[in-house]
Amino acid sequence: MLFDVATEFNPLCNPDGSPGPAIRDPKTCYHPRDYDGDFRGPVSLRQAIAQSLNVPAVKVLYLAGIPDAIATAQDMGITTLTAPDRYGLSLVLGGAEVSLLDITSAYGVFAAEGIRHPANAILKVETAKGVVLEERKDTATPVLDTEVSRTINDLLSDNASRVPIFSPRSSLYFPDYQIAVKTGTTQDYRDAWTIGYTPSLAAGVWVGNNDNAPMNQKGLSVMVAGPLWHKFMQFALSTHPPEGFTPPSPSSPEKSVFRGQYRLGPLVKIDKISGKIATASTPPELIEEIGFGPVTSILGMINKNDPAGDSPANPDDPQYTNWQAGINQWLAEHPIAPPTPPTAYDDLHTSAKAPRIIWISPAEGITAAHPQDKIIIDIAAPLPLREVSLFVDDILKESKTAPIISSRFSFYSKNSLEEGEHHFRVSAYDAVGNHTTLERTLTISQ
Repeated sequence: MLFDVATEFNPLCNPDGSPGPAIRDPKTCYHPRDYDGDFRGPVSLRQAIAQSLNVPAVKVLYLAGIPDAIATAQDMGITTLTAPDRYGLSLVLGGAEVSLLDITSAYGVFAAEGIRHPANAILKVETAKGVVLEERKDTATPVLDTEVSRTINDLLSDNASRVPIFSPRSSLYFPDYQIAVKTGTTQDYRDAWTIGYTPSLAAGVWVGNNDNAPMNQKGLSVMVAGPLWHKFMQFALSTHPPEGFTPPSPSSPEKSVFRGQYRLGPLVKIDKISGKIATASTPPELIEEIGFGPVTSILGMINKNDPAGDSPANPDDPQYTNWQAGINQWLAEHPIAPPTPPTAYDDLHTSAKAPRIIWISPAEGITAAHPQDKIIIDIAAPLPLREVSLFVDDILKESKTAPIISSRFSFYSKNSLEEGEHHFRVSAYDAVGNHTTLERTLTISQ
């Protein structure tokens, strides 16, 4: 989580954006706003990138480091970042020039899961008699970690995260295709971009004036560049079957700040339903970690040059004061009541309240069953059942979902089962996530 709040990024300027005593030119102060002039407080990086929020983007560039960001862009095929000493934090908001071909090709690196295929307009040159004079030789080069690429693809194809800024069915959305897409607008609306891709096609659109004059209208990325891009992609994909991106592997970073926390400790894991302290019986998907200390900038929780290391006891990062001041000001205008640490333990998820599965038929001790026989079970559940499922050899065969009225369930073992030994597993979930399984091994005979 980062804070999308009014922030002054020149440490020599005051937190309110006014020049400090060592500043002669007020223009050296840098306090960008989001394209709509609003601020949204704490946002996840997923929300920030999907909604094109500028302040979090500048903060991420600072955390990553300008030299490393430029090196990564160059590895991905951006050729115009040739004066690194000239660029500051505005680099991420249009502070340096890029060509449409370069940046579209760079997004193709994400599409190819970190592999760069250099842009090439000519595939082959041959004579009228078919003699090949020259042919493109693809030089595929790994330039980005596969999991990083998959994470970006997952973020940029998440239409739901875009909805607070874009409509659910905007020009960025295709109902039958998984497409990653990013818009962008530079300062003073001089450039409007839409770049998007599938696993096999990347396309970009730029809108602007040839003399670099401002277009004086916000929203051009969505109103002009987006529809142009959509029309092209719609035509290009009309003859291609839908493709999907490989999802990133789940991860659970050790440090709480990378798990979404923006409060200092103490940290407590609670049950999302009861609000009480989680126990060993609380389902993992219902456990939420909450910090009960003061709200703080990420620079108060990490050393950006050693983010996995110890948290700074006394933050001395030059940006910390202004970042924290921006957060404090936002909190003064948008109070967030501090949560009260729970004292009771989760009593909603206990072994006593979990469903109890009773195998009725075939009876205990009987190891042979005809393939047309029914499997009958009873379930004693203190709480309403949400789902009861039968798996045979780890393959789901039948499932019954809420509303579930009867406590007795009949499943057919199915004629498709071959003779021999099979592993049966019954799984039951109640409405609050308590879970029980029962397993049996039966031999099917004719």
